[in-house]
Amino acid sequence: MTVDKSSNPGRVDELPESAQRLEARRERHRREEHGIISTAVTMVGLGWLVVIPALVGIYVGRWLDGRAGHGVTFAAGLGFLGVSVGCLLAWQRISTHRPK
Repeated sequence: MTVDKSSNPGRVDELPESAQRLEARRERHRREEHGIISTAVTMVGLGWLVVIPALVGIYVGRWLDGRAGHGVTFAAGLGFLGVSVGCLLAWQRISTHRPK
């Protein structure tokens, strides 16, 4: 870290340190060689993490609606709950693989 003496004495200029972190992150990305195929497979996997709980919620909700004689009350509610759970699962997957 360097000290910027021109405008504010004692102010710390963090640009060189942040630039070093950026360069290290770029180098790590080049070394890992993430291709377009692996990125596409990851996105498809994240999509399935959202779709499957939503479909299960809708299926169970339709079954409950048929048993209870309602319209789409349970299907809509459990479908929304399934999408919410799927988004939470996708968010957890992304946050565990995010670079620190």
